[in-house]
Amino acid sequence: PGCSSATRGTIRAHPKSGRTPNAAPRRHPCGQLRRLRFASGSGAAMAAAAGLRRLRAQSLVLWAALLSLLQGRCVQGLRTGSRFILISSPSTSSIYYAVLPSIYEQTLPREDRVPVSASLLINGSASKCFGVFCDEDSDVGLQEPAGLAVFEGVHSRSARLYVADTKAQNIYAYDIVRLAWDTLVVGSQTKVLKGVNALGIAVDSVGNLLYTQEGGQVSVVTVEQLDACIYEAKEPKPAVLLGPDAKGAGGAALKAPAGIATDNFFLYLANSEGDASTGTVMKAPELLPKEKTASEEEVVTDASADAATPAPVAAPLAAVGVPAIQAIAANTDVSEAVAINLCLARDNVFFTGDTKALFAVKSRGGTIAQVTNSFKEPKGCVYDEESTLFVADQGDDAVFSLPANFVNLRAYNYTRKVYQVPGPSGVALLGTRSGLVIRSSSRSSVSSPLPALAAAAAAAALSSLLCRA
Repeated sequence: PGCSSATRGTIRAHPKSGRTPNAAPRRHPCGQLRRLRFASGSGAAMAAAAGLRRLRAQSLVLWAALLSLLQGRCVQGLRTGSRFILISSPSTSSIYYAVLPSIYEQTLPREDRVPVSASLLINGSASKCFGVFCDEDSDVGLQEPAGLAVFEGVHSRSARLYVADTKAQNIYAYDIVRLAWDTLVVGSQTKVLKGVNALGIAVDSVGNLLYTQEGGQVSVVTVEQLDACIYEAKEPKPAVLLGPDAKGAGGAALKAPAGIATDNFFLYLANSEGDASTGTVMKAPELLPKEKTASEEEVVTDASADAATPAPVAAPLAAVGVPAIQAIAANTDVSEAVAINLCLARDNVFFTGDTKALFAVKSRGGTIAQVTNSFKEPKGCVYDEESTLFVADQGDDAVFSLPANFVNLRAYNYTRKVYQVPGPSGVALLGTRSGLVIRSSSRSSVSSPLPALAAAAAAAALSSLLCRA
């Protein structure tokens, strides 16, 4: 507009408030202010600034999503990383996997949550080595895979899977690698233990492999021996933690332990032949055997002898005795075992047997609750570290889910069919554990999820900002 001598270089007050801008004005060559707070064009300027902020937020969200994808994490709903469930199928000699549902998918209406067919991870028949060039270290495939255990934490995108084959009586190890688009691939098969009919297997947070076997023994293979077996082809030497004659106070005794779980402090065992007097679910400290020091293996010399006579070389691992055990559950059935498979969910211990029921008891003991009686042939179970328990039902060819974050154990009648798998037996999870893992072996490493979590948190914050805009 025109520049008159009356308006040149002056500051006009707002017509309603009467206020004038606080900052000293910058003069336009024409004599007016270059930027006046209450100018007539302020609405258009604010709209342009808001559009610029929205465009900048969109670009940041795209970059954060791309960074999360490159790090193997998917920003989808409220899920910051893909998590998987691994399922064994003895009837098909195979291992299957599927992606765990996100929080958003779990809130969908019941009619929209349809069961998902699990994908094939290991084809036990097709992976077997055939021909004259196969030796004893070649991939022998799988016959009846049952128990599963996963150790993760050394690397954010790889893990180690242990499979107990009850028919071949071997325990195998596979390296699992997570790829883009929620895909898993496995490496070559490694035979960790031979001639072992493992009824249950578990892995603690350090990487030690714990297993039960026929005869009533509970044994352990340390992570150092497992690494030496996989990378250097050295045969491991398991140590016995609990023998078949292990007893505790009040008549507690091991009677054919099957399922096993650990919280890194205690072992929890399904006493398949236990009763009201000996116990059906047992608890014992996880006391790992110690290696003998150099002072304990000193050469014993005789003063009258001309030469030193070395003492017999001790095994690298030796059992440290039978720890005290206690029975935390003692419910029985007249004709069927009530505890064969077992899993932990924080301070709750869930277990199944030959019945159609799922039972639960607190890890410290107490009242036993029959959570549900709606299964046909329940097998293994696993907890997703949040709020959901997954139970494999071999009679229904499916894996079901139900809540597991009970403060007080109670009956829960509604279970949801989540995955369809032919004859499922063992279940394990991949991608649910995070944190700092420190190992004492020479191959130890530290893995921290902070960069990926920071990127995911930034993407979630920017997404919410964009939605509000």
